[in-house]
Amino acid sequence: MGRDAELFVDAAAISRHLLCSICHGVLERPVQTACEHLFCEDCLLAWLCRKATCPVCQAVTEPEAVKRAPRAIVGLIDDLEVRCDHCDCDWTGALDKLNAHLDECCHAPRAELLQRLSAKQRQLDDARRTIADRDREIVRLEAALKARRDGSARDADNARRRLRQLERDADEDPRRSPGTTQSQRSLRRERFRKARSDRATDVTRIMSLRDSLETLRLHAADEEPTGDRC
Repeated sequence: MGRDAELFVDAAAISRHLLCSICHGVLERPVQTACEHLFCEDCLLAWLCRKATCPVCQAVTEPEAVKRAPRAIVGLIDDLEVRCDHCDCDWTGALDKLNAHLDECCHAPRAELLQRLSAKQRQLDDARRTIADRDREIVRLEAALKARRDGSARDADNARRRLRQLERDADEDPRRSPGTTQSQRSLRRERFRKARSDRATDVTRIMSLRDSLETLRLHAADEEPTGDRC
């Protein structure tokens, strides 16, 4: 359902292109048909439930073909000057600023204020729960990252020890170590290469965990609730 013309400071100056052809109010959540006619979303969907044609030109119109109105149209509507409808309040401003004003208008009836405060409190509670969930996930990832780092450090130490041993074995005189063959030395080198590859894999996993942790921290910071104004 479109917005009542009485809400607007200069209703007579509003272009007819910004009016819904069904309810004749100023477009609310405007949508566009394939034939480029504009309507309120609720008005058009209710119409299409009864008749699958455009209300203006009667072109066949399916709900799936309806799309959001162009941003330019939405911008024109948002810029229209409106007034606060609370008694004794003389505020005027752009339509897209109206809800913010109503949230803090001192002339709002007490019941309406309490209702808005209750809604804000629910939003705040939801945000806090989301942040708590993020915090728990961060703690879990930090623990996993620490365990991975500790394991990687141990693997690195073991790999270095194996490398030193392999280098010593490779440098031994075959006459002093008749049991050491070329194939055995090759096998040891292959084992070392595998150990080094495993360590590189561990480093990659650590970097992935670190990226996940940083992403969660950024999300938690974005969702941190701010104090509501009364």
